[in-house]
Amino acid sequence: MRIHDLRHTFICRRIQLWHEHGADIDNAMAALSTYVGHAKISDTYWYLTGVPDGGCMARSNVTQRLELAASAAAERYPQLARRSISPHTIRHTTAMHLLQSGVDISVIALWLGHESPATAGCADMGR
Repeated sequence: MRIHDLRHTFICRRIQLWHEHGADIDNAMAALSTYVGHAKISDTYWYLTGVPDGGCMARSNVTQRLELAASAAAERYPQLARRSISPHTIRHTTAMHLLQSGVDISVIALWLGHESPATAGCADMGR
């Protein structure tokens, strides 16, 4: 699995949620473009057309890619074969690394797709 796959899924999911909630997509896309670090907003709009069916990567596809990556890594690092590695594990580990690096907890909550830090289980994140 590549970080691009996670970012792609995050961007697609944000766009889906905005559409479902009747948000002003153009204004939201400008903010999203800045948030993900795109130099041009057209790089963010690509996500609306960059997948052949216009959809997002399915959860099962994310899980499948992660299993393939974990299997390949276990060939080099056999101790990984005994570990349970899931998309949730990667998500939680990434959030903890961001928190330990000084990223504001509200930014992490939004990156995870939560409406607010209160719904992200931030009390469990060792404030």
